[in-house]
Amino acid sequence: MENDSIDSQGQIDVDYGQYAEAVEKLKPKVYQQGDRFCCLSGPDQETGIFGCGDTGN
Repeated sequence: MENDSIDSQGQIDVDYGQYAEAVEKLKPKVYQQGDRFCCLSGPDQETGIFGCGDTGN
């Protein structure tokens, strides 16, 4: 599932092989926006599975 709604400069490379098979199969995109880390599985935030959280700084 490919998406173009993420700024590639903020994207974080993830080694999905170390996680459960379901995570490896879905390969959600992980990226940073300001002081928040976000995760997106799907084409965009409105139609995919999306979550964001503060870093605690």
